[in-house]
Amino acid sequence: LPVSVLRPNVEEVFREAAQKAQEAGIKLHWEFEPGFICNKPSEIVSLHEKVAHPNFTIMYDTSHAHMCAAVGARQPGETEILPGGAAELLEKLEGKIDVHDTDIRLLVQDVDRLKRRPGPDSPINPSIV
Repeated sequence: LPVSVLRPNVEEVFREAAQKAQEAGIKLHWEFEPGFICNKPSEIVSLHEKVAHPNFTIMYDTSHAHMCAAVGARQPGETEILPGGAAELLEKLEGKIDVHDTDIRLLVQDVDRLKRRPGPDSPINPSIV
């Protein structure tokens, strides 16, 4: 189903889940990912605004932010990227996010691997890492 059909239901479900989580003393964080619903920068920001619940925040994964905002990976329809990439998306999400760094070990391994043999489509320039 297209995002336009799913979106109102997604917003309602997140709003209800945020309320139930709050009542249980749990914070609700949503992590956007390439290929999942609402993975364009404008959709990510808009979803938070539409859910409009103080217990609903966005989990900002730096790798996913890069793939969604700088590369436009696995976005349906017309690709949407931001000139400032992940950093610009971070600015747009100010006050709406939580950050996690559990994937840093994998990122370090990826950068190390790319330094040895970067692929032609690599988003990481090994000369600057």
